[in-house]
Amino acid sequence: MRRRAFLAATSVVGLAPRLAFAQERFPSRPMTLLVPFDAGGGLDLHARAVAPVLERLLGQPVVVLNRPGAVGAIGLTWVLQQAKPDGHTIVASPLSIVTIPEVDKLFGRPPRFTTDQFAPLALLSTEPLVIVVQATSPWQKLGDLVEDGRKRPDGITYSSAGNYGPSHIATEAFAGAANARFLHVPYTGSAPSLNAMLSGTVDFYLSPPSIAIAQTRGRRLRALAVTSAKRHPELPDVPTLIEAGFDVEAPNWYGLFAAAATSPDVLAALRAALDRMSTDPQFLEGMAKIRTPVDYRNAAGFAAYLVQQRRLLADTVQRIGRVE
Repeated sequence: MRRRAFLAATSVVGLAPRLAFAQERFPSRPMTLLVPFDAGGGLDLHARAVAPVLERLLGQPVVVLNRPGAVGAIGLTWVLQQAKPDGHTIVASPLSIVTIPEVDKLFGRPPRFTTDQFAPLALLSTEPLVIVVQATSPWQKLGDLVEDGRKRPDGITYSSAGNYGPSHIATEAFAGAANARFLHVPYTGSAPSLNAMLSGTVDFYLSPPSIAIAQTRGRRLRALAVTSAKRHPELPDVPTLIEAGFDVEAPNWYGLFAAAATSPDVLAALRAALDRMSTDPQFLEGMAKIRTPVDYRNAAGFAAYLVQQRRLLADTVQRIGRVE
């Protein structure tokens, strides 16, 4: 009896390392890369450049899932409330992941989430937005648009992906620097915002370059300025806001996050895979196709960048004030 007990015990001990290995194996099933905006927008295009490379590096399918709404809040909240914090669901987000909690604070309501509930995995890019109008518009340069906006407060409309989203915040920062007032028409993502611009429903839009460049080359839109400190390499004739005479910069950025409750080992595995991805030819080719220069920063670099962004974006939300 004692011998059988001893053998059983040693069998369990011998099996324990294999059980532990099975439990630690990651990923153990298909993964979800959640995009909290519509398909076809700048964030979605970034996610679709990431997914096939991450799938190859991790050895599991990576499915891009769009859950748009409320400038990203619906999808970001879903990640925390519905998905297990085991690394099999990660989320792509622009600066909305920082601004949404600040907006909740502005309105005096309980926060839907806090930025600290997400662990930064990697920054993919920082990019300018492009101020575009229809190709048939009378505004030939940015100064024309601003001059008209000063004469007709709220008489000129612009679209965005939603209240307090990247294009809304950037447009209002530009409007403040230009001492002009434009009428905001929010949509649920970059794609419907662009469609409103193309159909003439609105007068101008601050577009991701991946979208703006294709439309300007197709002669459907005219680019008036970019919101970064430097000109975009594929729009060499388009001035920056500063060059156009307005002292402001308002770039957008795109990063990847996991739930902060995810285990350190799984976070380390995700971050290591993304670090490998950053120099992978397939990823670089995918980013080149969407006309976005890679500005990759690993988890530590992204975390430091977020500290700076949280201060700047909180100030911008306060300057905008309450918008219903």
